[in-house]
Formats: sequence, structure tokens, C-alpha cells
Amino acid sequence: MSLDEIRTSLKDSNIEEVSNHLINYFINNNRAVHKLLINNIFPDPFNEYYKKKEVMNLLAQAHKKIKDNDSICLQVSDFHKAIEIVRLIGEYNNQITKNLTEILYVKLPYEYQLQLLTNYIQFIHFRSLFVGSENINNNGVNEYNYETVQNQLSDSSEMLSLSDITESAIEYAEIILKYITANNQNKEREIRKYEPKSLDFLGILDEVGFYKVLYLAHLRKSLEDVWSNYKYLNWITKIELSEEKLIFVFEPSEPKLLLSNRIAVKRYIFEFINTCNIVKYKEQNALIASEHIKSKITNDISNFESIFLYTSETHKRGMGLDILMCRVAESKLIQLYYSKLDSLKFGKNKQISYENFKKCYLFLSYLGRIYHDFLTEKIKNGVFTYFEILVPPVPISFLVEKISEFTEISKTESRECLELFIFKREKEEKIDLFSQPFIRSGENILFTTSLLVQMQYQRIIELNAEIYKGTPKKMGTHYEENLTESLRMMSHIVTNPNPISFIASDGEQVQFDTVAQFDSYILLIETKRVKRPFNPKEIRQSRSQLDDAIKQLNRRKNIVEEDWEVFRGKCSLKLPEEFPGRDKIIKIACLNIFEFTGLIIEDCFVADVRTLRRFWHDPDIEVVEFEVGGEIQKKVVERIWTGVKPNIEDLKRFLSESFYTKTLFSSMSTNYREILNDDLPNIKSFEYVLVDNPYIKYAGMNN
Repeated sequence: MSLDEIRTSLKDSNIEEVSNHLINYFINNNRAVHKLLINNIFPDPFNEYYKKKEVMNLLAQAHKKIKDNDSICLQVSDFHKAIEIVRLIGEYNNQITKNLTEILYVKLPYEYQLQLLTNYIQFIHFRSLFVGSENINNNGVNEYNYETVQNQLSDSSEMLSLSDITESAIEYAEIILKYITANNQNKEREIRKYEPKSLDFLGILDEVGFYKVLYLAHLRKSLEDVWSNYKYLNWITKIELSEEKLIFVFEPSEPKLLLSNRIAVKRYIFEFINTCNIVKYKEQNALIASEHIKSKITNDISNFESIFLYTSETHKRGMGLDILMCRVAESKLIQLYYSKLDSLKFGKNKQISYENFKKCYLFLSYLGRIYHDFLTEKIKNGVFTYFEILVPPVPISFLVEKISEFTEISKTESRECLELFIFKREKEEKIDLFSQPFIRSGENILFTTSLLVQMQYQRIIELNAEIYKGTPKKMGTHYEENLTESLRMMSHIVTNPNPISFIASDGEQVQFDTVAQFDSYILLIETKRVKRPFNPKEIRQSRSQLDDAIKQLNRRKNIVEEDWEVFRGKCSLKLPEEFPGRDKIIKIACLNIFEFTGLIIEDCFVADVRTLRRFWHDPDIEVVEFEVGGEIQKKVVERIWTGVKPNIEDLKRFLSESFYTKTLFSSMSTNYREILNDDLPNIKSFEYVLVDNPYIKYAGMNN
């Protein structure tokens, strides 16, 4: 029974066929409701709920017809929950939309909405940067309002840092931006011109109801997270009753998967900062000279345009830090994907070379840092002006001209490059405000430095490469060969030099990527190069690739047992004549990403390349501490071998809880994010939160 038949019967509004097709689908498919969700049989509660109300009614009627079928009672129960969840989130979203239409902010002229929004992002960024500064407070910042905003930005009990607060502000700003842009396109503006009564910025925000809009954006983001986890990661739903109030409780079906993903996010950040700090230390003399030039420019300028009074050559000498961080990001990309980057092409016509894209990025990133530092100094000195100074409108033609002058790229290609950094609200557009930091306002872009300084080059390249189908060329050594070769150089482990391939007793071809011998055990290692996921949908896709690797390892383990003599004859390792037993075979799925490290699935250890290689490299985990005065100290924080040489128990323990994952795990706690509503059932969603930074005292790790 195919999904197309279910879709057709829904389109034809044939309730009998819908019911029969669902019964057959439930009988013949495991996790059938999850498959219905990910294949979009249910309407999207945010964009399609009211457009496809008839579909929801048909699904509800079908449930009534099949609910008493004992052979599929569990599937039917899940099906009913799915209907209720789509309805619940759809009703929540309808309330949000209705409440938005009643707020003054959404009726303001579009350009004024953008001014308030971008200035708000800047305000929250600089206010976070200068918490406690009297200069800020003396320039119109109301402490009560700030605390209110900070509470709205906190979507969990996680400790808030500058980056946490700014990141939340950007996430909610993107939701607001998409709404007001669509609203501006779909109807005439109700207010053509607006003169605020308040004289200070926060007063204006309060006057136009911006804080209410911010709260509704926070609510929408929370609902989107709940829906994505439920739809793509098959989260479990329980319905509870508390004081006559229904509560929908969402929890992960695989808590360790959620935890490993949460740890991976922090680990990527830490490793990037860690590498930057080490490189900065090694190149500190050149960086000091470069930063001195940049500081001189920052101190001399009076507005955005005055940045360009300096020549391109002078600016290039001040870009040392930007170039360094870009270089580190490139090295991380190459480590992650084992691919060269220079073959990438960007843009709709794929005419922009990787090198030109990088030049454009470096120039824009550098401009952002220059103007950000200029604003920081102004604020320190008590000068805090909103709108044109805090977020200058820059003509697109002017910026294109400056990009072309600086990068020596044609104006046509400079314009195409710049367009890749201007935010698009189209539904199919996958790049977010974090990677497209410019907001278009007429023929201008709004130069918002807090968006520019948080850009992550690695993430931008990954997203653009995916959108424009850029496939980097593999390096000379393939990923699998690279791992095998590196393990061959390690002590205490013996690796078979070549892949093993033969026709197995089941009649099918079998190939073993990496086979090794360690501590009298046979290691079967399957390597997979997977795209780093950024959301639940992509996590599900990556998990599917991991499941394929585990399936292959399970088959190979069975074949080793069944075809021992053939396997032994093909293998160069010194193996016993008799099959040593299944418990002597260790399965390891080795990925290039961190998201699944530490999981044990079907008796298979999941690791990333770095963790696996690290085990045999050195028994001691060292950290590098940067002392006052620039000196560094190495310090052993853990020994991963229990003896002089490693054994299999050491390996199992390290793969299930390496130093990297264990250190972060100890700093995580569980929490339930609540969404409360007087008229609808409440929602509680499980999450892991980082309660402290376990690496705060470490500036580097000696790997």
C-alpha cells in the first residue's frame, strides 16, 4: 500500500478509501504514523492548517472508522495523537497570527518596522556586552525593560551569555522579519507615517507593542522546535491532566541521541575557538600589527562612509584576524569532509568561484568588525544614538562598488556575491539570518554589525554548497583510506592493509572497509562521510546513513562467523584457525561528524574519526592553559588507559564516554520548556541545557 494511494483518496475526499488504505498501511509498515508525518500526509500546522482543514477532517473521520480495529490498536492510538498535535499546534499558531494583527508594530510603515527591528538586535547585543555600564543606563536603557527582554529571550534555564542572548534575539528577529515582509507584500500598509510619542528607543518599542511581538516570536519558535522534533525525530507524546488542565508532554524517543547532538553543537564551538586561540598565540606578533592598523582606522572614523577614506591596501593590512579565522574554518571544513574547497561554485548560475566568494566574505566580515568596534567605543564614551548611526542604511550600489574595488572582482560578480549575503524570506530558501546578515530596505541594506560579527564561515560554506549543489572534489586520499592509514601508524593496533571483498555464503558481495586487531579482538570499522546536520530534519537524514552503516556491520559480523575460513584467508592479520566467538568481534561505525559520538546502537559503537584515532595516540589527555602574560601551560586532565598499554575495556569505555563528551555531559541538566495557554492545552517539551561551561578555564587542547 503506497503513500500515493492515501494522498489520492484524500484528494478525492473518499473516506472509505482513506480508511482502508490507512488500515493496510498500518498493517504493513513499522512506525507508520512517523512515515505519514515525514511524507507530509498531515498538513503543516504553520503554513497549511487552515488551507487543508478538509484534509484534517477526513483524517479525523478515518480515525473514527478504524479506531476499533484491534490488530492495529497501537498504530491507531499514535495516529489519533498526531491528529490532535497538528490541531493543537495549528490552533496555537492561529492565535499567534490573530494576536499579531492587533499590535501597532505590524501596522507601521515597513521601513520603520525594519529600523526598529534591526536597532533592537543591536541594542540587545550591546546591552549584553555592557551589562552594568553606567554609560548605557544614562542613555535611555530602562533596567526593568532590559530584564523583561532578557527573560523573553531565554527559552530555557540555560545560563545566558552574550552569544546566547544575541543568538536568541536573531532567531526571533528572523521570525518577525519573515512575518512583516510577507504582511507588507500581501496588503496595503494601514499606517503610512508614524510619529512616536516616546523620546527614547525602549519607550518607542513599548509604545508600538514590540515586546508583545517579540514574545509571540518566542512562542512561534518554541512551537516550531516542538513540531520538528515530533515530526522528524519521532518524539514520544504523553497527555497528562493537572488541575483539570490538559498538558501535551513531548519527550525524545532516544534521549541519548538528543544529548549527543546537544554536546556536538557545543563541541564544534569549543574546538573552533580552541584552534583559533592556539593559532592566534602562534601568530601573535603579526596579529598585533594587524589589529593596531584596524584600531587606528576605528579611532579615526566618524561614520560608516568614512571607513572608505582609507585605501584598500591599508584595510588589507588590518584584516589579519579575519583571515586567520577564515583559515581555521577552512581547515575544519577539510577535516570534516576530506574535500578540497576550490572546486565549489556559488550563485544561481554557479558562476561565483570559491575564491571570489571568500574574498567577498572577508571584506564584509572585516567591515562588520570595524564598524562594530567603532560603535563599541562610542557607547563606552556615552554616545549612544539609534537608527542611522547604530544601523546605517547603506546603498547596495555603493557597497557593490566598494566590494569590487577591494576584491578586484567585476561589479557584476560583486553584486551577485553580495546577494548571497542578503536575507531572503522565500520558503525554499534554507539560509537563515545568521548566514545572510543584510536586511534589504528599498535600494539599501541595513548594516547591522551584531549580525555580521556572529557569522560562521564554515556554516555559510556548508549551506551554500548544499543549496547550489556544489560538490567539493575529494582529496587524493579517500576518507576510508585516510582512517585506515592513520590507524596503521598507531601502536597497539594492527590494521589490515587493504579492503577485503568476496562473495559471502548468502550469495551477495561483501566488502570490509577497515579490519583491525586489538587486544585479541577483531575490530570491524565502517566509515561514513555524512553532512553535518543543523536541524531535526537533517539529523534524521544523517541518522538514516548511520543506520545503513550499522546494518552493514551487523551483516559483516554474521559473515565473519559463517564464512570464517574465507574471511581469514582474505585477511593479512594473524587470526586463529577457529572462529574466536562473536564476543571477540567489536563493531564500530566511524563518522566524520560529532552528532552521534558516544551512542551504542545494536551493540555497535558510534564514534567520530578524531575520537577513534585519539584513543591510540596518547594515554594522556592534555589541555593547554593560557596564563596571564601570554605563557602557556600543559596540564594532564585524564588518563584514558588504565595500564601501560590500552586494553579492550579502555576502548569500550572511551568510545561510550570520551573526555570530550563526558566533560560536557557532566555540565548538562534536564529541563522542560513550557508553553502555557488559557484556552488551549499546555505544552511541555524536554530539553538538555548546559548549566556551566566545562571548558572555561581551557584555552586549548593538545591533541
